[in-house]
Amino acid sequence: MLLFGVATIPVLVVLGMGTGQLGVRARTFFHRIGAVVIVLIALQLVLRGLAAFGAVPHLRFGEFVIW
Repeated sequence: MLLFGVATIPVLVVLGMGTGQLGVRARTFFHRIGAVVIVLIALQLVLRGLAAFGAVPHLRFGEFVIW
């Protein structure tokens, strides 16, 4: 786990420096997209928890389980 954390530091530094080069409009766009992605992931995790307790049915596409 420590190795994983150390290996991701260069990528995070490059991404941080790269976003500083973006314009205000692009940064605003990516912030909004990031917020939407976080909300969708949270919704999916809530639905997975509810499906585990049997409150909602699992959503499946063949063998692929969404929640």
